[in-house]
Amino acid sequence: MTVPYLNAAHFVRAEAEQIADPVLFGETKAPEPGPREAATRDAYLIFATPQGQVVLNDLIERYLAAPVFVGGRDASLGFERNGENNVVRAIIERLQRAQQSIEQRRG
Repeated sequence: MTVPYLNAAHFVRAEAEQIADPVLFGETKAPEPGPREAATRDAYLIFATPQGQVVLNDLIERYLAAPVFVGGRDASLGFERNGENNVVRAIIERLQRAQQSIEQRRG
């Protein structure tokens, strides 16, 4: 089952060789990116691959598409599920930031 509104291909549109272009991340115009920027770039490079898109879609389907709180179960399990969802959301937000950065640099 693919979650249409969170399809990985929507967030990761560029070809891997275009993403790897150092100019897109300002490496030729600015000093080495900090740890957060480097991690965002690396996440984008990983999830831009066909295998990365499969993994991202699996995470989305496994965690975001599943119910967080289920009636009759201990509420603490819902909080745990929400934490799992937050990790996937953080990955998606990081990919969105990288995509926006690339689009801005391309002008």
